[in-house]
Amino acid sequence: MTDVADLRRMVGDAWTDAREGDALAALSAGGLLTVFNRLAPHGFRLSTASEVSLTVAGSRTSLTGRDVAMVVDRFSRAVASIGQELTLGSAAFRQLRPADYDRAPVFLSGTPGGPLVLSAGPSSPILGTIPGGPSVAERALTRLANLLPASGHDPTLASRVLSSRPPTARAMNEIALVAKKLEGIVVSLRGTNEDTTATVATEQAAAITELLADVREDVTTQHLTGQLDGMRFRRREFFLTVGERDISGSVDEFLVPTVRALLDQQVVATLERVVRRSSAGSAQRPAYRLVDVRPLGQLEL
Repeated sequence: MTDVADLRRMVGDAWTDAREGDALAALSAGGLLTVFNRLAPHGFRLSTASEVSLTVAGSRTSLTGRDVAMVVDRFSRAVASIGQELTLGSAAFRQLRPADYDRAPVFLSGTPGGPLVLSAGPSSPILGTIPGGPSVAERALTRLANLLPASGHDPTLASRVLSSRPPTARAMNEIALVAKKLEGIVVSLRGTNEDTTATVATEQAAAITELLADVREDVTTQHLTGQLDGMRFRRREFFLTVGERDISGSVDEFLVPTVRALLDQQVVATLERVVRRSSAGSAQRPAYRLVDVRPLGQLEL
């Protein structure tokens, strides 16, 4: 017969495995955790405190007080921007509001003179209000780390930048400005099962800011039939084959479970084709966002 300690271990394992999966799985695990904590004796209850953090280290050996303030300000803005998109999706505002910082708070910790550690502050879950679900701040920190280059050679970086919605593009621009100022940075995500390390070199930072310097974004919608060949879930990148064409780009957060279910199938995909233009009229190459997908032959309700 399963005792409380065994049940506690099983619930804890389910929570650890699911909290950084897709949002629906994490929400279900959060509900399970809440029920367990409500019924279990006090000494057996599981903690819901966030352990998610980003460690930021610059190429310089030491940072001034102004450097620290700049890093905290720009990373806070980046996390708030991604939190805004995670919460509002395509309805996200182009400008940040005070509520966006409250929705995805981060705070500074770490030893003086050492790497800066930005931890997720307490905030509401991504979906609904079930206690113990993944918070907006935790999700935003995780997504930010996975959007950044994994190394000095990242062949899909330009596509990822150009296909981003305005809040995510703003976040990547903020981090690029930090990397330029500190002559390159290393960002390490800890406290999740998606722990990763990103490196933003000075040259990559310059490329990101240059890509995002364009002043106008032309967006057209396309409905294409093809095979959904794959997806990089951490980076939210899709791969679609339409005839002889291979198309890739970004996926909205809410669509990830649907994409997962339709991999290697014939689908009808709704894409936003994004072209950024400079004030002089020159255009970047097109990038794509996947905003809807359904099995081939399924009628839209």
